[in-house]
Amino acid sequence: MQCRSFSRLVLIFTNVLFLVLGGVLIIIGGYMMHVPDLNAFSADGISSAVMACGVLIVLIALLGCCGAHWESKVFLCPYATLVTVSVVAQLALAGLMLHVHHSLASLSTADYAHQTAKLSQDDQVILGGLHTIFKEAYAACQPEINMTASLAAGPVVLHCLGNDTSYAWFADFAATRCSIHKQDLQPNSTFLQCSGESTWSKDKPLTEQAVFCSCEAKLIAWMDEQSELIGTIVGVIAGFEIALVLLSFYLVCTQRRRHRGYQEIRMPLRPQYNSHPYNNMRMPAAMQNPYQPANQGLPTTQTPLVPKQP
Repeated sequence: MQCRSFSRLVLIFTNVLFLVLGGVLIIIGGYMMHVPDLNAFSADGISSAVMACGVLIVLIALLGCCGAHWESKVFLCPYATLVTVSVVAQLALAGLMLHVHHSLASLSTADYAHQTAKLSQDDQVILGGLHTIFKEAYAACQPEINMTASLAAGPVVLHCLGNDTSYAWFADFAATRCSIHKQDLQPNSTFLQCSGESTWSKDKPLTEQAVFCSCEAKLIAWMDEQSELIGTIVGVIAGFEIALVLLSFYLVCTQRRRHRGYQEIRMPLRPQYNSHPYNNMRMPAAMQNPYQPANQGLPTTQTPLVPKQP
């Protein structure tokens, strides 16, 4: 009983903590939606999926708290079912994000001038996906690159000339995660090899491929950090949910055993005196119930059937 009470308290505490984690996921999903570059380079709908996961976790935590407090299977059974489904989905998501992290780590260590031949097919698919998103943002922004300011400052300085204002974030993205230096423009440099050119002149503007090569290193490092962080958080939450499922099943099983094996607790009662009718005819009223005090000092006309004890 003490172990069961302790498990119930632990379940309530962990569900309250789980409620906080669900709120944190909702905040993270909202933040991803309001950061345009993070939302653009993430997978389609990943921010909405994070928010939906947070809402589901909050619902699961509420069911778990109610079920643990009232010890009702009405709350505990759907709670355990929802957590089981959530654990399977989160383990799959964590595995996917850690796989992306492993691929991005391989990309970051490769020589990006000749990395196509060294990368595996999965790594090439991930790199191609990042390049596709970059192409869409570049085409919508229609940037005008200031090479003089870029070579002087280091980060790429550009202005978006496109009519689509939803891609105005590309200028800040380039200034933060794209850089180009004078040594990158030397003949046969790795930057020019990546961009597909052998030489560069001041009159020749940078192509989309060249701008992507200037952003590739920092972009991959940034996406690597994001994927590792998301995969680790999702994996920890999934492990936390597994512990909650085990506690929930323990409470349900112990409650079922208690109802099926219930035995009424009988308190010891004082024995009742049921006088025989024969004794009622021969014994006075004062002696019919020996547990009532007898009338002291009153004479009796009949002698009791039971002799006096010495």
